[in-house]
Amino acid sequence: MTWPLPTARTTDARVEHHEQRGRREEVRMRAVDLFEEDVEVPCIARELRVSEKSVHQWRRAWLLHRMGYSVQIPARPAAERDEEA
Repeated sequence: MTWPLPTARTTDARVEHHEQRGRREEVRMRAVDLFEEDVEVPCIARELRVSEKSVHQWRRAWLLHRMGYSVQIPARPAAERDEEA
């Protein structure tokens, strides 16, 4: 057995984490659709209810990926993760 044993609370937190991750991925995929339609960054940010900074980061990664570069973007900056803790 591993210690500490999983509790209902930790199990619920893991499920919630995976659900949130899935929602964030859906938002990023919708952003890609909008990039391909040449929608402006402020419009994308408003529609997806995210910051323009996030949209700029996603667009940059999308452009680099289209150029053949391997790019990984963190789901959220460390500062945002720290604020929630």
